[in-house]
Amino acid sequence: NTSSFTKRMTQQNLLKENSEVIIVDPTQRITSEFMTDYEYCMVIGTRATHISQGSPIYVDTAGLSDPRDIAIRELNEKKCPLSVSRKLPNRKIEIWEVNEMTKPML
Repeated sequence: NTSSFTKRMTQQNLLKENSEVIIVDPTQRITSEFMTDYEYCMVIGTRATHISQGSPIYVDTAGLSDPRDIAIRELNEKKCPLSVSRKLPNRKIEIWEVNEMTKPML
């Protein structure tokens, strides 16, 4: 049936349109610059995995051999190449560079 095919295609197009996200301009952010404990752990874990797989290291590693310790040093020295994405209502996403965020006091 042609009309049901057209209806399905229209619904699929609407789903595609509704699934697009809007990246919020950094000057228009509404969330805090403070990194959550969860975000901190995810950043350290992700970066440690990258380092263990041979990714470039952006800090002096004197006295360090564990990828986790190197990732923590990169974050402390604000030389970590990762970013945090925060989902907001209305299909909006804020992207924060981890180097511009304040890390939690652990």
